[in-house]
Amino acid sequence: MCFMTHSTPIETIVVRGRRYHVREQLSVARRGRWKVHHSSPRPRGTTYTAIILPASIEAEQLRRSISRIPPTQHSLPKLVEWETATGQTTLLISWCAGLSVADYYKRFRSDDRPPLSVWEAIRRTKSMAYALSDLHTYAGVIHADIKPANLIIPSDPGSLFLIDFGSGWPIERTAVRSPGDGWNPIYSSPELFQELDAVDARADQFSLGVVLFEMLTGKPPYAGYGGKAGHEGFASLAKAFVPPSKLAGATQIPKSILREIDEVVGTALRLNPSERFGNSCEFAQALGGIWQSLQAKADHLSKHRTLSQTLWNWFSHPK
Repeated sequence: MCFMTHSTPIETIVVRGRRYHVREQLSVARRGRWKVHHSSPRPRGTTYTAIILPASIEAEQLRRSISRIPPTQHSLPKLVEWETATGQTTLLISWCAGLSVADYYKRFRSDDRPPLSVWEAIRRTKSMAYALSDLHTYAGVIHADIKPANLIIPSDPGSLFLIDFGSGWPIERTAVRSPGDGWNPIYSSPELFQELDAVDARADQFSLGVVLFEMLTGKPPYAGYGGKAGHEGFASLAKAFVPPSKLAGATQIPKSILREIDEVVGTALRLNPSERFGNSCEFAQALGGIWQSLQAKADHLSKHRTLSQTLWNWFSHPK
């Protein structure tokens, strides 16, 4: 096997003598990423993500970071196997079956409304915020590329799964990163583009906030510009922020809960990182408070209607 020979498709990847069959090439930018399959130990085999990159300090940092993810955290990938040989490092990590949030959006664009209910959007984002807290605390890594294409919707109705750690870096190295590393003009936080002494984990909080805002309203915040509103020369966009409740259209959700949502989402989306939640755990706890309010209201209404009727009539979006 050769490293990223794009003209000649790779059919198999070998890690520590075990052969994995390539099902799909997932990316080629800066490194190779493949969906691979092994015929054992399960009856129908197991699917993994294989990452191949030049052997380097960065590759070793990525390996160590993923290996520190708690095994109980099901919203983040796990390192299954790895090998460094012939000048390249191969990482084999767990695969999550499902549709990306970006692809999920495409199925609902024609309806001109968000594809997820408020209930589901809050619940899934809460789960991911807690996963980010574990990523920052235990793995010591900032992902830096949270966007719909990198969030998978698994079969579990209460979670998201984060993929593609190629733009991430260890928290202890944030002071030496280059401006623009790991960026997207809409989903990346403004500080990723600035000459700051350090960029901390609140950058991931902003990106997840943009994703949540889009789930709730069907469009990114700051008039669709997202994090670009904080870039030099776009100062006027900072005044373009509209709370999600003002853009979501008619809803049967109580105004008190809508105010909670506006406050929490608005805090996560502050252009100045010092004005956001102190860390991802605080953000997750705030989202958890909203979810508990939604649950309590649903429980109250279910005394008068069946739970299925309650969820359908209350949490579904108007057509």
